Amino acid sequence: MDSVLRKFRLRKERRESEARQKLKKELFAFNSCVGHGFPSKPSALAYDPKLKLLAIGTKSGDVLVCGAPGVEFSGKQAGNTGVSQINFLPGQGRLVTVASDNSVHLWQINETDGHATLSLVKSLSGSSSGLKTIHACCVSLNGDQLILGVDGGSIQFIDILSFKLSSRVIHLEAIVTHAPEEVRSNPGNIIAVLQHPSAHKFLVGYNRGVIVLWDDNSNSPTHTYNTSQQLESVSFFRGGNEFLSVHSDGSYVIWGAADAARPKDLASTPYGPFPCKAINKMVWKSAKPEPFTIFSGGMPRASHGDRNTVTIMQGSSHVVLDLTSKVIDFAVLCGGDEVGSSDFDDPHSLVILTEEEFIAIDLTSEGWLTYNLPYLHSIHSSAILSAAHVSNVPESFWNKLQEVGARQLSGHSTQDWPISGGYNNSTKPESHDLLMTSHEDGSVKFWDVSTTSMHLIYKLSTSGIFGFETHQSDLTKSQELEDEWPPFRKIGSYDPYSDDPQLGIQKIAICCQSETLVLGGTAGQIIVLKFAQTSQKLDIQVSSVSIVADSDNYVWKGHDPLTVRSGETNYPAGFQPQGVIQLYPPSLCKSLALQTDWKLLAIGTAFGYAVFDYHQNKQVYTKCTLNAPGGRAAPRRRSLRRSIRESFRRLRGRRAGQHHKAEHRGARTVEVKVEEIPAEQASTQRKDTDNAGQIEAAPSTGAGDNSSPPSPSGASPSTSPKHVEAKTEARSSEDVTTSIARCIYFADTFLLNAQEHSATLWVGTNAGTVFIHQIVLPSGDHRDTESVTCILAKEIQLRHGAPVILVSVVDRTMLPISEPHVLEQGKSPDMSGGHQVVICSEEQFKIFSLPNLKPSTKYKFTARDGTKVQKANIISFKSKSDENYVEHDLACLTNSGYIYVFNVPQLRNQLKGNGIGLEASCVNSGLFTVDGEGFFLKSASEYARLSLSARRITRPMCTIGLAEGTRLPLCLEDAESGSAAQEQQPVTDAAVAERTAVANGIVDDPDVVLLHHNASGDGDSKAAGPTTSNDVDATGAPGEMVSLGTVKMQMSESSSSSVVVRNVTSSRTVVTKTTVSRTTDDGGTVTETSTDIQHMNTGQVRLSGSENLVPADGVQEH
Repeated sequence: MDSVLRKFRLRKERRESEARQKLKKELFAFNSCVGHGFPSKPSALAYDPKLKLLAIGTKSGDVLVCGAPGVEFSGKQAGNTGVSQINFLPGQGRLVTVASDNSVHLWQINETDGHATLSLVKSLSGSSSGLKTIHACCVSLNGDQLILGVDGGSIQFIDILSFKLSSRVIHLEAIVTHAPEEVRSNPGNIIAVLQHPSAHKFLVGYNRGVIVLWDDNSNSPTHTYNTSQQLESVSFFRGGNEFLSVHSDGSYVIWGAADAARPKDLASTPYGPFPCKAINKMVWKSAKPEPFTIFSGGMPRASHGDRNTVTIMQGSSHVVLDLTSKVIDFAVLCGGDEVGSSDFDDPHSLVILTEEEFIAIDLTSEGWLTYNLPYLHSIHSSAILSAAHVSNVPESFWNKLQEVGARQLSGHSTQDWPISGGYNNSTKPESHDLLMTSHEDGSVKFWDVSTTSMHLIYKLSTSGIFGFETHQSDLTKSQELEDEWPPFRKIGSYDPYSDDPQLGIQKIAICCQSETLVLGGTAGQIIVLKFAQTSQKLDIQVSSVSIVADSDNYVWKGHDPLTVRSGETNYPAGFQPQGVIQLYPPSLCKSLALQTDWKLLAIGTAFGYAVFDYHQNKQVYTKCTLNAPGGRAAPRRRSLRRSIRESFRRLRGRRAGQHHKAEHRGARTVEVKVEEIPAEQASTQRKDTDNAGQIEAAPSTGAGDNSSPPSPSGASPSTSPKHVEAKTEARSSEDVTTSIARCIYFADTFLLNAQEHSATLWVGTNAGTVFIHQIVLPSGDHRDTESVTCILAKEIQLRHGAPVILVSVVDRTMLPISEPHVLEQGKSPDMSGGHQVVICSEEQFKIFSLPNLKPSTKYKFTARDGTKVQKANIISFKSKSDENYVEHDLACLTNSGYIYVFNVPQLRNQLKGNGIGLEASCVNSGLFTVDGEGFFLKSASEYARLSLSARRITRPMCTIGLAEGTRLPLCLEDAESGSAAQEQQPVTDAAVAERTAVANGIVDDPDVVLLHHNASGDGDSKAAGPTTSNDVDATGAPGEMVSLGTVKMQMSESSSSSVVVRNVTSSRTVVTKTTVSRTTDDGGTVTETSTDIQHMNTGQVRLSGSENLVPADGVQEH
């Protein structure tokens, strides 16, 4: 009855109470937390030796600042402009970025309430400020100026404290005064601008090889250095007495700063004499006993020109680091720079930024070992195929996993992480959380995501099970290749190429209590693994399971299955294979479920699904869905707009004179057909429900459906506008994807009657079918000998035919009946009855009561929102003020990137947030955790972490600990006024009345100021009413320009006026009250007063009411 009343708008939708609204704020909150992984498309690198902070910029405008583990700040430039250069202001917690659109941005790390954030302080646009195209830049010795090498070979300056473009310009003619005649007129673009380490001087390097040392004190060039090769970069030695230049032919030259006549040494080509590629950057660092020379590029062009390299040389030690992606930049971390008083550089670490990974080298270790990264991991070293998350990992298993993982990392440096700036103020995590990513090369990586830093603790490789060799360590490779010249050493983990794409892992299922892991692969391989703390020799048993055995005349034309290595093989400590299940056809695994209490696993593919007993290594049940009743999608109606468009297209294509009537088609009601199958007929009985349905004239709002009823006006005066049901596009009945077993789920619930609960298996397909099976388990004493049986008991067909993406059974408290590892610790489901099952398709949510499968609540998601659900999960939400109050609600992610939370069983929307972008890769890669967080790939190399829970928000809580007096005060008072002056505010009647009152002498508005000017012969000043403490007096001589903010006016020499001006920082409306006094011939005084209210555009002021008041120069008059 309620649904009928709502349909005809005789009963309104129930509103949530105030108590519920308050409770929602305690439970739900959408927050973007932190990023994990490697930033996509990096473009710039900088390091602050004073604060020990590292900054990375990307082509999409992201700025990331990292310090000690847990210390992280991020920001983003406006307009998605790329970061081309980054410069720290050493020791100040500030940095300057140059964007790809030639704008310059000043950033500052601000501390509030015990944690710090990276804030954009001010931006300087190149187009509006007169700034030319920037080619190179550096910070001055005092940190108060940014020196810019710009287009045309000139030098411009930005005053950092006010962040304005200075009027000072050093022109090309003045810089290259002493350059050779042939290059003086055209030395090329500026390649480098480099500040002298200890004097007010800087180097300017030009493309054609001219280098000039400019003295800032004398404002003149002191030395000009000429080279014959194209210049790439320059670098000072410590102290600034020498510098080196590197060139496009792979050579470098060392110069004495005081001797420009000739270099100290002849040009040297490290990998000559054959033609070499350019050296992009080189640094020389003094150390005991011998200095370091480090450079990128310079390889022999013919033999190794395609390699991406960084060379390290110290005395007789020489290594060429061979990287798998292009080198963006590198930085050498020196103890001398961090201390500031040493005579030596004392380099201790080298950090390299490439296009696909970040690498850190310990220069103090023997063999120059790599550091184990605490962040900036290349998580996409092999393409990520899927992910799984486990909360509340048991302490015992966590310690075992870390112990085994530490053995894998034994080849790394044992020194502390060198980038150690800032302080991590985060509290100890409440639980151990594990994120597992599966990759194309057959590996699975285990990440610790308990805090804001995501770091690797263990890696599992499955390629060895199938006879592929595992990769050697970097140290082993360097030892094998030490006799080759140049002495290359492969370094880094990024490897986009897989030995065989069939090795890829598509699905992960784990139980931490039993330490069991199951992996589903691309070629139909299902691997069962158990955790062991010691290495073992194992002979892997292979079991074959055919899903299409009962299908007539089916022939698989795809790839062959992988071959498992025969005989005993030694497997290291960690997860070790216990058996391999090979499915036929060997297609990729689409869904996977593990029940360790029953020792069963279920696998879904595009051809059907299977149940396997991994305790007895025996097949339990298979079902082919190619010809199942749900194998064809039910007919779908097209949207009205599409139908009309296609109708007009058909009409235009027909001959003139033919008239046809339009067909009016009704919408098919989305209903559910439940079929109960007796056990004895489970294998034979089928019923086709494709054509079952009914036609209705208006959209239905049945019981539990939250669709708004129709309104004649299109919107209710007390509710939001009505939602029109969107008819989805017709699906092809030939679509082979409808046979995919999309989700598989084990549950112990009430299926046959309300008195006894039993083991069940639920399988949802892409055709909108849910198969429900009863599983009969032998008693404990006979589990080893007797077989498990699986019987198809019931079947649900969703008539809208959308793919089923989630099946979850909940108890009377809405706690999911699921695997032990996803449940809250110390809580068990209520098995006394009252269970319900939540079934989510891409277009609808529906809840059925058990065991009778009676529909109780329905939500037509696509009909209301117009999008489709891609991910869904039941999440536990704890109140942020009362940890004893917990709700279990449904969270979902749509194909448009929006995230929703619905309460269960009412299915009312509780939260909506735009979590990620519209890219399909982001949506498909997402997962929700059971405690209210989400992980989504915002690029191939970086996870975005977000929170839906008001209680659980994982954000960096850190500070940098600046000492007093280290940060120079900024003078940006006009920054806000400049931006606000460009915002045009509309004038309302109330505003006009307010300003009229001000003009009549009631000056009580804090945004109103008085400008007084006295130009009359009697010397008296006239005021336009009482003033306040916010009034400002601006006086000047006759004919002088009087300024306030951005408003300027010129006063006449024969006038006495008092002008009231609205502060232009908040409005352009000007209220003018003009009083003009003049002396008559008879000695009397005549006073004329006029008031004018004008709404002005930027830079326009009008003073009316007197002929003696004229507009200032450059100010337009209305």
